[in-house]
Amino acid sequence: SEEELVSALADLKRKSPDAMFRSALRKLPEHRTATELEMIYDEILHINALKELSNEIKKQLTKVIQFEFHQQVGTTLFHQGDEGRSWYVILSGVVDVLIHGKGVVCSLHEGDDFGNLAIVNDAPRAATIVTAQPNCQFLRVEKFDFVKILNEVEAKTDRLKEHGKDVLILEKNSLKSRSGSMADTLTPSNYKYSIARGTVDKILEHILRYIQPWVLTGMEDSMEDFIITYKLFTDSKHLCEYLLKQYRAGDSLKKGVVYFVVRWSHIHTYIFHEDPDIQSFLKVDTNFIKHISENPMVAVSGKPGLLNRRSSNNGTSGASQVVLTVGTSVQRYPMSKQNGAEPIHDSDKVLLKIYDWNNTYTTVKLPISATVSFQIIAAACEKLSNSPSDFKLVELHENHDTNEIPKRQTSVATAVSLNSRLYLTTTGDHPYLVNKQSASKTIEASHMETVSSLEIAYHLCKHNWNLMNNIHILEFLFKTCGGHKFKWTTSNLNVMARRFNQLAYWPPTEICLCANINKRVQLLRKFIKWDTYLKMYHDMFGFMAVMIGIGNQAVSRLHDTWDKLPSKYRKMVQGFEGILDPSRNHRNYRLFVASTESTRIPYFPLIMKDLTFMQEGNDTFKDDLVNFEKMVITLLDINVTTSVDNLLETTKTAGTTKKYAITCPVITNQVVLNEMSNTVEPKRT
Repeated sequence: SEEELVSALADLKRKSPDAMFRSALRKLPEHRTATELEMIYDEILHINALKELSNEIKKQLTKVIQFEFHQQVGTTLFHQGDEGRSWYVILSGVVDVLIHGKGVVCSLHEGDDFGNLAIVNDAPRAATIVTAQPNCQFLRVEKFDFVKILNEVEAKTDRLKEHGKDVLILEKNSLKSRSGSMADTLTPSNYKYSIARGTVDKILEHILRYIQPWVLTGMEDSMEDFIITYKLFTDSKHLCEYLLKQYRAGDSLKKGVVYFVVRWSHIHTYIFHEDPDIQSFLKVDTNFIKHISENPMVAVSGKPGLLNRRSSNNGTSGASQVVLTVGTSVQRYPMSKQNGAEPIHDSDKVLLKIYDWNNTYTTVKLPISATVSFQIIAAACEKLSNSPSDFKLVELHENHDTNEIPKRQTSVATAVSLNSRLYLTTTGDHPYLVNKQSASKTIEASHMETVSSLEIAYHLCKHNWNLMNNIHILEFLFKTCGGHKFKWTTSNLNVMARRFNQLAYWPPTEICLCANINKRVQLLRKFIKWDTYLKMYHDMFGFMAVMIGIGNQAVSRLHDTWDKLPSKYRKMVQGFEGILDPSRNHRNYRLFVASTESTRIPYFPLIMKDLTFMQEGNDTFKDDLVNFEKMVITLLDINVTTSVDNLLETTKTAGTTKKYAITCPVITNQVVLNEMSNTVEPKRT
């Protein structure tokens, strides 16, 4: 029947990412296509067991790594004392590690590896490995292949030494031919050097020496990677001193230094213009300033996949102030007539509404970069004629949970949760906050059923893209590495995170506010159709948020509503749930995105997870050298390439729909949502 066909197709779609991956791994190395090698590389890039391997070794592994499957429990992969011939990584399942005379000493799970010591040290197996669960899946690398790769990579590695120590390590990488394939042998015409590790000065000297100003080359990529990530391993002062030294040394690197500074200003935008060390550097040598001014301030597009490469006039100092209000509902941001939400800069002013335990409040107007201890509490206490040393700033959430905001926290206005309030309290007042009224306001059911699904999905996508475009690429690094280590805030990234929560609470809020079951079914259908269009627009950020909202327990328990939903929509949800599935490090989502031509708006929570994995799982320094490969891998996770075109004709309801898509008031108290859900549809007896 048609229904069975739809069900079968949905099931195949859920299983297809795994099937594609296994199919590629089962092929002989010479039969794997470039697309399949890229898919395998994307998969192993996020495997914890392989994190210490260099990028080049991982790329070579994609050609030889194999898939192994064992259906039965108790299958022995190898015995203690056997010759070490393979290295294994667990994709799924559990294995037991047994040692003679001791029995099972431990168990290994998904993401763990075993067998590597035996093949590296050429030693016999130290333990017996037995499957402890059915249907275990593994990645396997043969000893011969792994040793060959290590030798080949070392042969393609050039080391620059000073005083007997490595100061710069370069790797030769094959260039793609016009057909898209990699060269089999390395000749001067078909390879390029990539920076693996080095001292800060030697990496920078190599970039300056081989950069070709205004020509997009591989070295342009390395320069941009350095400019974006340098704050992780050095500071602006050292960088400026070295650049000035090289500029004054002679003509050989002078053009490269000037171009580097021009690109630096383009990429860092307002952060460049507001950095005091950079401004001091620019004032030291008038000839240097003259040399820069004679070069065209051309907006080079740079490497695709990097967020917010804005022209220098977007986001520089002197922009109009943005006044934000932290109140009892979603924070409101001024809308630009041209682009939607305005970007937030550190110098922008924020109007903070701060309550005391009597529920009276005072307002303070401070820069968005104001810290809790030195500015926010001090300003509030000055108005209230209190001593700042006796108070702390506490956030009261809609569900009555409280948390003290760290005293060194900045961007408080954008960091607080939806529907929360800020309280100025003493230690003695803190327990009383749990009895305060939550910050939510009464929300009435909307008239969503009258809104075009395609139109509202378009405006959702458009607004999400505007918010994303406001994020400076450095905000990702600041957020991942700890904002307190840097002078700059992550306000725009905070806004994007709060937008995700807003969209995730939208479906349960609207559906649980509706008492009529037929209208609830219609609303549920509407949200599913929105998600279909968001997926069509490649807005994975909005798609995943709305899908999480549809799966909220307050919605999923509405059995009568789901029973009345047409089977076509239930199957669509099942298909979407496959993409949402977080198992195997969100493999289904990753493979789905890899199969699409472009992703306008990525799933930001996963980007932050990957960046954290890269930051914490890889050393910034190796043998006292900057691990530059880590910087390159980190930036690969920030991949946004296209904008949202005007794909929808203007309609009479466009203004109302756009406002509705941006504001969408929500209830964030899960307890309240569950109660509302039980009210509209009591538990079945």
